[in-house]
Amino acid sequence: GVIVLDAGQSVQMMNRPAQILLGCGGETPLSDIALQGVLPEILPLRTGEQHITLKRPHGSRQILARIAQQTDTGGTVISLDDVTELAQAQRVAAWSDVAKTLAHEIKNPLTPIQLSTERMQRRLGRLDLAEAEKTMVAECTSTILRQTDNIMRLVNEFSSFARIPTPQKQLENLTALVSEIIALYRHSYPSLSVTFSKPQEAVTLICDAGLMRQLFTNVFKNALESIQERHGPNAPEGQILCSLAHQGQHVLLTIEDNGVGFDGLDDLSPFFQPYRTTKAMGTGLGLSIVQKIVDEHGGNIALSNICDADGQKQGARVVITLPS
Repeated sequence: GVIVLDAGQSVQMMNRPAQILLGCGGETPLSDIALQGVLPEILPLRTGEQHITLKRPHGSRQILARIAQQTDTGGTVISLDDVTELAQAQRVAAWSDVAKTLAHEIKNPLTPIQLSTERMQRRLGRLDLAEAEKTMVAECTSTILRQTDNIMRLVNEFSSFARIPTPQKQLENLTALVSEIIALYRHSYPSLSVTFSKPQEAVTLICDAGLMRQLFTNVFKNALESIQERHGPNAPEGQILCSLAHQGQHVLLTIEDNGVGFDGLDDLSPFFQPYRTTKAMGTGLGLSIVQKIVDEHGGNIALSNICDADGQKQGARVVITLPS
């Protein structure tokens, strides 16, 4: 985007990309308005580069602003570059390195701890111990093995985040892949209501089936956990609505739930940042992995809350758009 100011810092010209970034197209006049009215984040004006965060009703964006003075008129030229995706990619790359190191360092001692505990459990189980001592040994060894399994699960999530494999794409039946995940949840949680709306003909897509399963599983897992937080462990009143449809040259997958929703109403982009979670036992990697898979397939993902007329959150919506 490009904005030209006069000597009094009033806008003389604003091109269309700048209007879109600032969310002021249409109703706001494009000239003779104060810079304070359209871009207060950049004040006071300083020649050079500034990194600013634009928070607008349509979302939050990271902007690199370059400011240059016009020596002949005394005015100013401002160029705005949207670097949101670049900044996100840099953060993800940095966190991937961290996750790779963590996974390697933590995984090394886990296997000997687990094997030693199992060996100790078998050996002590054969000894002639008092009943109270046997109970204590069983409880202690079971606790060690259980916590080792929990740590291994976290390490596996670190590994998944750090090493998303290169997609092996071929023509796949997307309807069948989604139905497979839905059947799993219907079987595991009979009280959970899962509705799947889809076209009569199968929706096909050139994609990596394994990565798509991982994507669907993570999104459904988030929806289920949100429902359980609101309605209880068995999700007696839980509802997940899933729809698959063609939209022009794209395939649109929408997943809605009636859980607690996302923590926030305006800017939900931080949920894609690694290790950003509001769950007590969460790693904050689920949506980061989902976004990486969507990016690998040239698509987009959007999050939003479902609210009632009073603005109270009634659930969450995830919309995934993939090129067909």
